Amino acid sequence: MILHQNTISLLKKKYQAARAYQRKQNVEFSLTFEHYMTLWIKNVDALTHLNNAVIHAIAHGINQTIKLDYVLTWKPGFVRTGAPMNLKTAWVRSADESKKDCKLRKGEKKSERAKAKLRKPKSNTENMRKPKSPEHKARMAEAARQRWAKRREGE
Repeated sequence: MILHQNTISLLKKKYQAARAYQRKQNVEFSLTFEHYMTLWIKNVDALTHLNNAVIHAIAHGINQTIKLDYVLTWKPGFVRTGAPMNLKTAWVRSADESKKDCKLRKGEKKSERAKAKLRKPKSNTENMRKPKSPEHKARMAEAARQRWAKRREGE
């Protein structure tokens, strides 16, 4: 398959982003760009889809970022093992397939980091935890009564 030059430059950007992300996550990233291209070549459907999207964008004068539905991800046996990301442990999959591959399986446990993230309250819950004055509670109750009255009128 002959790749368009813009496809190669897009893959270079995608490679750099993947490398930066994995390094930020403290994952040893030992894939070279040539290895990354090999992973894409192994997934012929993904590469064809990407190349056709680039050619279509050029032919129709579309000058916007092409959304890739494919990602560099772990092979199922190497998810959350601490293995380095390399030609043996990684592959190119659709984003949906990657999510399925990376879900916890029966018997696997969440990491301490994941547990801490789940324990952390969402940012908008701060006001819910503050004690409310009787006047404030009365205003909330009145607002709720008005909402329910409107809903009853609409029925």
